[in-house]
Amino acid sequence: MSANKSLNCYSHHAPKIEWFTQFFNYKNDFDQKHSLGSQMYSFFKRFLRDADLLDKNGFSHTAEVINKLGLDDLSSWGIMLTNLSYTPQINWYVKRLKMLENYTKEYTLSLLVNDGAKESWVNDIWSSFGRFVELPFKEVGMGHSEKEKRHMVSITRTPWQNPNPRVILYSLYKFAEGCGGYYQFTLGRLLNHEIDSEGVSPTEIFGLDRDQMEKLLTGLSINYPEFINATFTLDLDNITLRSEKSSQDVLTLF
Repeated sequence: MSANKSLNCYSHHAPKIEWFTQFFNYKNDFDQKHSLGSQMYSFFKRFLRDADLLDKNGFSHTAEVINKLGLDDLSSWGIMLTNLSYTPQINWYVKRLKMLENYTKEYTLSLLVNDGAKESWVNDIWSSFGRFVELPFKEVGMGHSEKEKRHMVSITRTPWQNPNPRVILYSLYKFAEGCGGYYQFTLGRLLNHEIDSEGVSPTEIFGLDRDQMEKLLTGLSINYPEFINATFTLDLDNITLRSEKSSQDVLTLF
């Protein structure tokens, strides 16, 4: 990932909850009716495209699904975080910040610079992360911040406690599609975050361990056999997704 291209996706205009409320209230009239300043608006539009809430026709299929679920449902934020994990800034966050480790501002900025972010940008990126962890993204794997006098001084990523299995199924299909049609793989592969890959594992996005994944995958195989078959026997594990299905098909399950 060429970090210097655009790790700074949202400048200092990362999204706020009120913006989401307006977007879902106005849907395709958002362009005309919103109350955002011009900079906020253009960066929020970028975010909406990154989260797959906006496509060339406007209010996307993903946005329809999230509108139906509502913003109070953590599944909505899990779906969005899955999509954002394939865009530069949040991909960096998911890949570089390990679960349950405390990252100070100073250390995080040094990591960003090491990975090619311009020094003049890194404070914006840090404040952007701060906005993200004020949203319900914090509950689904982005984690929590520590503040001193209103300034964020560190971030600790925390796992999604009770993930919706269908969000995990969605993220598995996104992973397979990201890896160029890799519909058969092992749980060991999903848990190995050192492999350089375009597909982002749900274990990395949501902070899930082997036991949790085994339970989730077994449940999914029973409830959605038309999408997935996972077997765990005698230290062998095998996960097979149906190649004729897609992540968009998974959204119809919500």
